[in-house]
Amino acid sequence: MFGGYITVCNVNLVVTQDCNLNCKYCFREKTKRNTFNFESAVDLLDAISKVTTIDACTITGGEPLLYKNMESLLDYISTITSTICLLTNGTFVDSNCISLFEKYHVRLHVTLDSISTNYHEQNRGEQQLIINNIKKLSGNPKIHGSLYMVLSHQNYGELRRIQQFALEIGWDFDYGILACEATNSLSWHNACPEDRKHALSMIEKYTLRNKRDELKLKLFEVLCNGVEITNINCLFAKNNIVLFPDGSVRICYNNPEYYMGNYYEDDPEVIISNLKAFRAISRKCNQFSANCFGVFL
Repeated sequence: MFGGYITVCNVNLVVTQDCNLNCKYCFREKTKRNTFNFESAVDLLDAISKVTTIDACTITGGEPLLYKNMESLLDYISTITSTICLLTNGTFVDSNCISLFEKYHVRLHVTLDSISTNYHEQNRGEQQLIINNIKKLSGNPKIHGSLYMVLSHQNYGELRRIQQFALEIGWDFDYGILACEATNSLSWHNACPEDRKHALSMIEKYTLRNKRDELKLKLFEVLCNGVEITNINCLFAKNNIVLFPDGSVRICYNNPEYYMGNYYEDDPEVIISNLKAFRAISRKCNQFSANCFGVFL
């Protein structure tokens, strides 16, 4: 086990920082080593699977479907966990991708920020292509999907519409609250008080389902009201690890402070030891960074 109260571990693989879109709120890192080499990470992943249950593996990016070695990666991951998730912008859906999704029972999470306005097209691009691909995927009974919406003060009014669209196609729905610098026009820092109040009410009414959503709402209140975070445990950092293309291993996407090692350079036992040590003190740590207010919770 990683620690006394951790019985499972969720592994997150950032397989590339490349992307075919240029979203206005993107915060992906630009690194010298831009492509994940899973063969180099196998020793660490094997070691982790021997000391704890890997409950799920999430593949993300950039745009993960740009990763050239996806089939080999999925084949390996299927040996260490039965739950594989892939976060995608939904632009790359061809027969080969669909075959892989079917073969390895991949759970898809596709980002869609608007459906009845041009907001998605203006801020992410390829809106109609993505909607068409979602419909294509949702018609396949072997593929389980979920729509993921990033809420800004300019699109939150479509939350119910996208929820309804997800229901109509038989997919799940989830959301994140956009966190970005105030210099970005989409930032909630630039929302009027009425929009913030309305959005808070809408989120509470239509998406409050569990502790994860309760935390999202608390963080959104912090973002809107500027209240300092106190005594809030991060649900993601509790049992996740993230492997980046440059080899770094962290407990989350957003806070580089909690660095556990490098799978290119460090022995797996050293990284696991660092993870165990972090788990032992995690409840006493403030694990939040500026990017945490809604993103990836």
